[in-house]
Amino acid sequence: MIVPVLIDDERADTVVDRLRLAGLWVAAVRYPTVPKGQSRLRMSLRSDHEESVLTALSDMLIETMGHV
Repeated sequence: MIVPVLIDDERADTVVDRLRLAGLWVAAVRYPTVPKGQSRLRMSLRSDHEESVLTALSDMLIETMGHV
């Protein structure tokens, strides 16, 4: 399942960098792929992801989205 999370254009790369440093693979989708002002993080979640990975992703999203 692909899960998009809308994010400010200016913050997308910073948040992705922080998530990747934590070992979480998340892609930033920015202009020109999407219109300006509609950047998003793109995550692919699978049923075989361990709960600990999903918890880490959730925690890191909360932390990075609130501190960037």
